[in-house]
Amino acid sequence: MNLPNQSPEYVAEVPSNIALIKYWGKQNAELQWPANDSLSMTLSHARSITRVQINNEPCDLLVIDGRQADQNSPQFKKPLQFLQKIRTILEEEIDTSRHLSITSHNTFPQSSGIASSASGIGALTLGAVAAWTGSPSFSVLSSRGFSQERLASLARLGSGSSCRSFGGGFVLWKAGKSPEDQETISLFSREHWDLQDMILIVSREPKLISSSHGHDRAWTSPLFKNRLSEVPHRLQRLQDSIVYRDFALFGAIIEEDALEMHEVMKTSVPSLNYLLPITREILQWILHKRASSHFPAYFTLDAGPNIHLICEKASLDRLVNEVKKENWPIEIIVDEIGSGPALSLSALKHQK
Repeated sequence: MNLPNQSPEYVAEVPSNIALIKYWGKQNAELQWPANDSLSMTLSHARSITRVQINNEPCDLLVIDGRQADQNSPQFKKPLQFLQKIRTILEEEIDTSRHLSITSHNTFPQSSGIASSASGIGALTLGAVAAWTGSPSFSVLSSRGFSQERLASLARLGSGSSCRSFGGGFVLWKAGKSPEDQETISLFSREHWDLQDMILIVSREPKLISSSHGHDRAWTSPLFKNRLSEVPHRLQRLQDSIVYRDFALFGAIIEEDALEMHEVMKTSVPSLNYLLPITREILQWILHKRASSHFPAYFTLDAGPNIHLICEKASLDRLVNEVKKENWPIEIIVDEIGSGPALSLSALKHQK
C-alpha cells in the first residue's frame, strides 16, 4: 500500500488569450520561433486550472477534465511530452527527477480555436516548476530564478502563444532576430481599456487539423509573404488605436488581420478551412448589423470556427441580447480583459 501523499498541492491558473494581430507560421518549429510579431488580449474567465503535487509513484500521473492519461491519446501526448522536455531542460538547475500528480481542467472548450493549448501548457509549466522548486507564489519563484518572463519562455516551447498568457492586458510577443531574442511585453494593463469578449461557440468539436500542422502549411500560401510584410505596419496602427482607445480603428484592424490569416489558410497547400457555414453566416450578420444600425462590436477568429466578438463594456448587455435574438444553435461565453496568471497553495490533499 502506498503511503498518503503529504506533499503540498500547487494551483496554477493561466488564462487564454485572443490574438488581435495573429501569429501564423514559424521560422523554426522546434524552437517555436514565430514568423512575425503578434499582439493579444489576455482573457479573464477562460482559463486552465491545474493542480500539481510531487507524488510517490514511479511515473507522472495526469488527469484532464476527469480523464486519466492515455499515452496514445493526442489530448495527453502533447502535455506529457512537453513535461519531459522541460524536465530535461531544467534538470541541471533544479531537481526535476520527482514525479508529479497533475489534475487539470479548462473553463471553456478545448481544441476548438480558443487557445486552450496556450492556457493549458502555461498552467502545466507554472504548476510543475512551482512543485519542483517548492514555490507557493510568483515572488518566491522569481527569487529562485523563474521570473514570469522565463516561465513564459519555457511555456512557449510547448505552445507558442502560451507565452502571451503570462502577461495581463495587451501583450506583445516579439519574434526578434533569432530564437533567443524572443520576448513578451505587457504593453497596456487591463485597466487601460475595459474591453469585453463575447465568445460565440458554434462548435465544441476538436479541430481535425491541429494549429501546428496549419503553421507548417502557411509558407505554401502565395499570400503569406505579403502578409509578413504588412504585419509590422498593422501592428503599429493597432498599438496606436489602443493608446487612444480608438475603437473603430481597433476593430477594423483586428477584422482585417483575422480574415487575412484565414485567407492564407485557404490558399495553403493543401488548403485549410477552419470556418463552418454557421461561422460565415454570423460574420455576414455582424457586418450587416454594423452597416445598417449601431452595432459597436468587431470580430476576430483564431484557428477554429468560433467567433470572438469584441466590444466595450457599456455596449455588452445590448449586444448579447441582439445575438440571442437570432436563435442560432450556439453557446455564448462572456469574458473580459484579464490580468494574467495566478499561483496559490491549496490545503493538503491525501491520495491513496
